[in-house]
Amino acid sequence: MSIILGLKEDKVFGKLLLIGFGGTFTEIVKDISFRALPVNKKDIEEMIKQLKLYNVLVSRKKYAVDKLISLAEKFSKQDFKEADLNPVVLTEKDAFIIDARVEV
Repeated sequence: MSIILGLKEDKVFGKLLLIGFGGTFTEIVKDISFRALPVNKKDIEEMIKQLKLYNVLVSRKKYAVDKLISLAEKFSKQDFKEADLNPVVLTEKDAFIIDARVEV
């Protein structure tokens, strides 16, 4: 499963965390969720549950959502002006960052 995590700065809301389904899901389905920082574990869980394709993560093939939550929580605390982890590959046991773009 391909996931995107992002940090960006908005003129109105300040720093934001983005979580969504990566690849074509981000571009075509627009399956993403935003939250203003700071966020906590509960906020991140709610963000993930808001995704249109959330049921895919918890259906027959269970994915390591707990690892995604942990990664997103640590990522959200970084002092980047803007950053994208895309894709983050989520498996049954772990979350792997495949590519990253960071602006400091």
